[in-house]
Amino acid sequence: MPKINRDSEDDAQKMLEKFIPNKKDAELVAAFVAEAILFADTENGGNWNINLDDAGYFIRFNAGSFCAIEINKDGVIAYCDKNEVADLGGQIFDLVFLVYDGKEPLRNKDIHKLAAYSSQDTLQGSVGCVLQIKDIQAHISALKAGNNAFIKRAVHKYKIRSHMLRAHSKGFVSYLSKATGQKL
Repeated sequence: MPKINRDSEDDAQKMLEKFIPNKKDAELVAAFVAEAILFADTENGGNWNINLDDAGYFIRFNAGSFCAIEINKDGVIAYCDKNEVADLGGQIFDLVFLVYDGKEPLRNKDIHKLAAYSSQDTLQGSVGCVLQIKDIQAHISALKAGNNAFIKRAVHKYKIRSHMLRAHSKGFVSYLSKATGQKL
């Protein structure tokens, strides 16, 4: 994929469709991200950003200085308060939990086998929930409460970093507004 223009709605749509090719799945993911933005903005206005990787590897919604949602070739990773999602592993068969040991990712289907994040680059008591594309329609809504708890802590405790603001994609925000009918 050629270099991404972060101010382009068309590039934003193309990136989302590249990662989430099914239209219904893409609509659900767009709504999930839009609702997360509205929640973050209500909690602490302006302490968030959307980053379209200019090489096309990911779309990231950052709350405070932490990644809250990432969309990539593997699906959707929603970072959640660990206590809010502890029981989801038994409900969503292929849900994988993600934590970091230093900078290395550790993945497991059993959340209890993973310690809380130990890296300085992560929010304590949080876990990434890796939702595969095939599970989006059935399960993305199950991650909302845990993701909102993560976002609330992140936007109140940590200020967004200047390099994140420089990477902000006005094009993706505009695309989400049009796709969801919500004013962001």
